[in-house]
Amino acid sequence: MARRPPIGITVDPGPDALAGTTPNPNALAVGGVNTGNQSSGFIAGPEPFGKSPVGLFGRSNNTGVFGFSDKAGGGFGVAGNTNAGTGTGVHGHTSTGVGVLGTSDGTGPAGRFQGNVEVTGDLSVQGQFKGNIQCAGDIILLNEDLSEDFEVASERCLDSGTVMVIDSQGNLSECQQPYDKRVAGVIAGGGEFRSAIVLGRQASAQMRLPIALVGKVSCKVDASYSPIEIGDMLTTSPTPGHAMRVTDSGRAFGAVIGKALRPLAEGRGHIPILVALQ
Repeated sequence: MARRPPIGITVDPGPDALAGTTPNPNALAVGGVNTGNQSSGFIAGPEPFGKSPVGLFGRSNNTGVFGFSDKAGGGFGVAGNTNAGTGTGVHGHTSTGVGVLGTSDGTGPAGRFQGNVEVTGDLSVQGQFKGNIQCAGDIILLNEDLSEDFEVASERCLDSGTVMVIDSQGNLSECQQPYDKRVAGVIAGGGEFRSAIVLGRQASAQMRLPIALVGKVSCKVDASYSPIEIGDMLTTSPTPGHAMRVTDSGRAFGAVIGKALRPLAEGRGHIPILVALQ
C-alpha cells in the first residue's frame, strides 16, 4: 500500500471541533479515508488530480461532498465565496456529464441567480420562459423562417414544402386549385431550412404541422405551367400541394405565396422561396 503524506491534526477545544495544520505544502492538513471503497473522505491540502491546494476535497463512488441545512429561513447546504479578483465562488466541471446540477421536487426553483448571468456556450431550454424578457443587444437566430403550428385536415402525412390553404373548417389542407386566396403558407422543415421560431405549439388530438409564414423555406413547385425564374412571384397551382409562377397578375392579388430564390425550367421539384403572403 502506498504511504500517504504526513497529516497534521489538532484537536481544538475552542470553536473548531477539528483543525489541521502542517508546514509541508505536499502534505494533508486534514485527511480521511473511507475503508469500504478506498476513496478519500476529506482532505485539506493538494487535491489528487491536478495537485492544486484546496480547502476541502471529497471523493466517493457516490457523492464526494454533501451539505445539508435544516434552517427554515434560508440556510445553505453548500456555500462558496471568493473575494479574490475574478475568482469563482462555486465551480463545477465535467468532461462527459453535468458540471453543476440543481433539482427540485417541490414548488421551489431548481436554480436562482440574483445578478447577471453569462453564458458562453449553447443554451438549451426544455420548458417555458415566464415573465418579461428584455434584450439590450442583438438576438441572432441561426435558422431561417417564422412558423406557426396549425391543425391539418389530412388522412396522410404531408411532406415539408407542401403549399397549404385554409379549408371551410378553419383547418389547413394542401392546395388544389390555381390562384387560391385561401393560401396560408408552406409546411416548414424541408431541405436545409429549419424554423427559427415556432408559434402556437401545443398538444392536440389532431395532426398539427408548422407552417412557414415569413422567411426562407423549401417549397414544392410545378414549372410545367410556366418556367420559374429567380424573383418570380409564386401562387397556388392545380397540382396538389405545389406552387407555380404567377402569369396573371390580376388573379394573383391575395393569392401570392412568395418569391422564387432559385429557378426551375421544367417539371416538378423543390426550390427555396422567400415566403411573403400578399
